[in-house]
Amino acid sequence: MGNYERAIKCFEYASSFKSLSAYIKLSEMYGQGIGVDTNIKRSFLLKKAIADLALTSDFEDYWDLPIDEEHKVLEVIESVAESYHYGIGVKQSLEESVKYYNIAIKYSKIMEESDWMLHLPEYLGENMPETNSDIDKSA
Repeated sequence: MGNYERAIKCFEYASSFKSLSAYIKLSEMYGQGIGVDTNIKRSFLLKKAIADLALTSDFEDYWDLPIDEEHKVLEVIESVAESYHYGIGVKQSLEESVKYYNIAIKYSKIMEESDWMLHLPEYLGENMPETNSDIDKSA
């Protein structure tokens, strides 16, 4: 078994556990024909699975989403919108394209908010409360 065949099997297995990284890698491999025959439709369906879950309330629990990979989700959502826009791997639909572009906009706003929260300790510096009791004392 070659390295690509093994990689595909590993990513397929990981995707059964809803691994974001596995879905993205499989989509890339099918889309570019890396280790498999090019399958644009399969690539699209993998991306759409990510995009459809991106704004659900249990998104972060459902996917193994490291904070530094959030931008990949946004790229995937934008790719789904472009696929619908140009009819790549799916029947062209401007209505669906607009829908996914709007999801991308909403997700980017969520990312901005979470990025702000991640950098909060940098902004507060030495004034950052260490515990909830520290917050209560300052009130």
